[in-house]
Amino acid sequence: MLNQSSILFYRGKATDVYVLTDINCVFCITKGFQPSAVYREQALAQISAFEQYQAHGIIWDLREAEVITKEDQDWTVNEWQPRAVAAGYRRGAIVIPESIFGQLSVKKVISQVQNLHREVDLSIQYFSDVNEAYQWMKAELAVLV
Repeated sequence: MLNQSSILFYRGKATDVYVLTDINCVFCITKGFQPSAVYREQALAQISAFEQYQAHGIIWDLREAEVITKEDQDWTVNEWQPRAVAAGYRRGAIVIPESIFGQLSVKKVISQVQNLHREVDLSIQYFSDVNEAYQWMKAELAVLV
């Protein structure tokens, strides 16, 4: 949901990370498969965006994303998630991958993430449309802050 309020925060080989300043949310567009180093670099950029903009939400546009390796799934759950929560992450909107393998790996990671931080008010929803994800995030962040 790029608009006039979008600021490019990070441009990677497979993912671009933006900040949507109108709702103070991180927004990522991922295309294709990401080798581990590429995946982790962009994931750490997301955390930096949370910290720099004091954002609490993230929209992942994963429609063109491919599978996430098992090692990166584990890293996301055990390393990224705690750091992202510490940086302010509370809401996630996932525009699901078109690839069935991408869908399976994303849903596996999110299932583990949701079980990890039960003490935190963390909500993650799936969407098939970027605009729906944006509207949900906008409403969620309006009451969260």
